[in-house]
Amino acid sequence: MSGGLLVGNRTIAAVLVLALIGGCQPSGEDAKAPASSRQLADAELSLTPLELTAKAALEKLETERSAIAALEKRVKPSMDAYLLDPFSAQYRLLRSGRGGTVCGQVNAKNRMGAYVGFKDFVLARDGETLHVSKYSDGVKSEIYTAFADAYLEGCATKQEQARHAAVVKADDAYYYPSYSASAAATDAAAAADAESATLEDPFEDQ
Repeated sequence: MSGGLLVGNRTIAAVLVLALIGGCQPSGEDAKAPASSRQLADAELSLTPLELTAKAALEKLETERSAIAALEKRVKPSMDAYLLDPFSAQYRLLRSGRGGTVCGQVNAKNRMGAYVGFKDFVLARDGETLHVSKYSDGVKSEIYTAFADAYLEGCATKQEQARHAAVVKADDAYYYPSYSASAAATDAAAAADAESATLEDPFEDQ
């Protein structure tokens, strides 16, 4: 309990230091100038390691929020034209993909006014071409579509790419089974014999 009070008191003290620094600014035009780097450095030195860690975490969070807001701003024009109810759109896992693409998941309402669930999407580098998965699990179920191609190229992790390649390979093996080595050799020999055989001419004089 006393530890929590100590941290709280130090935090309050740090805030007071920053406030005092701001209050020491000259009046007039100089009062509008930001605190000098020396003053900011002195104020930061008064913070405990825990407070410094918290400060760094907050700064990182603010940077991430700004980046996500910028990505959502890029996506909205194309997504608004795609969705039935763009005002209901919810976004998550927004991130920059490879080659200038934007990756993420979107959830929105259908004609019945019900949310359909989050689905993967890919916004192409041109900022206009949009691919949205038909399934909630993306490329796990959607294999041979334009969305799958765009997702694998711009958004998929190495694990997702490897899993997709394995599924495609198994699918090809199912629909297009390969010959065994012995069967292939037999077929090749038969083809060679047929090619070398002399066909009898039915019109040749006997």
